[in-house]
Amino acid sequence: MHLYPYEAIRSAWLSTQTDMTKHLIVKITSKGAILVFQHFPAHLLPKTSIVNATGAGDSLVGSLLASLIGRENNPFHDPGEMDQVVHRAQKAAVLTLCSPFAVSPKLSER
Repeated sequence: MHLYPYEAIRSAWLSTQTDMTKHLIVKITSKGAILVFQHFPAHLLPKTSIVNATGAGDSLVGSLLASLIGRENNPFHDPGEMDQVVHRAQKAAVLTLCSPFAVSPKLSER
């Protein structure tokens, strides 16, 4: 992720340091921009519980986009919020993987 200097000065990433145990690299450029690289490991589930892969990526992206709607602040500008948003999106993908439908009906229950 890239934050322009005008975004970076208001971002919690400004005080966040690289932490390889969290698979996180944070770099502040000479011009004041912030670059963030983070790997989020996949949620584990038994192969036998995977019913259908169709729509799992759509469910993940849909959840990420839903996290942006109606918010004053971008959740990706805060490390803690970003972790929660990505975790929720991965759970949405898992629900769809375990469903015979292209998008799990359980996503509507949330």
